[in-house]
Amino acid sequence: MIKEFDEIDWIDFKSTAKRYTPDAKYVAGVKISDEERKLRMLRGVSNTCMACSMCELGLHSADENSYLRDPHVFSNMNVSRFMVVGQNPGWDELRTGEPFTGTAGGIFNQEIAKYGLCRDDFYICNVVRCRTKEVSNLTLEQCQPFLQMEINLLKPKIIITIGAVAFSQFCPEAIFEESLKKLIPSKYGIKVFPIHHPSHIVFKDQIRIMCGLVKAKLHRFRRSPD
Repeated sequence: MIKEFDEIDWIDFKSTAKRYTPDAKYVAGVKISDEERKLRMLRGVSNTCMACSMCELGLHSADENSYLRDPHVFSNMNVSRFMVVGQNPGWDELRTGEPFTGTAGGIFNQEIAKYGLCRDDFYICNVVRCRTKEVSNLTLEQCQPFLQMEINLLKPKIIITIGAVAFSQFCPEAIFEESLKKLIPSKYGIKVFPIHHPSHIVFKDQIRIMCGLVKAKLHRFRRSPD
């Protein structure tokens, strides 16, 4: 018997339709690439996120020096099997509409470029999608469905978390400082590589190791995508 519409767990819903499998070439009778198929779904999730008012952060404009902006930032909308997940957007991110584009993002871009990588190699998002000075358990809980849908859709090979707050959302039982420079199993079934915020003194060394892991996985993935 088919469940009632409002009884379906849409967050963990997995379609059984053959044309929606990862190797699908057609969606609703239209031939598209797998990347475009995922991007179409990401746009839908993004629209929902940008209209979200599940907590107080999404109900009000962000304010700095009497200047108002939309508090929501979803992701860089780059279909990739490598995810970078930070804590929450800052004022620079509200201005650009993309995560990790402020000073910290600039450092990240410079460091990964040293090892032949760039932002376009990653899907970048945050565990909290609105600007806030203090991240609460409520905001983390309300934003979690977006993260779950992104993981279900992209099926990342590896997730890089920036800072302890982001890491705790994937590996709540693990200790951040003891997990650095390691691949840690997460509650989502995908291994996580935690690193410090770019402002931290050891960030560059952690980025070096991370880039090595990503390039190795990227090489294997291009040889045998799955």
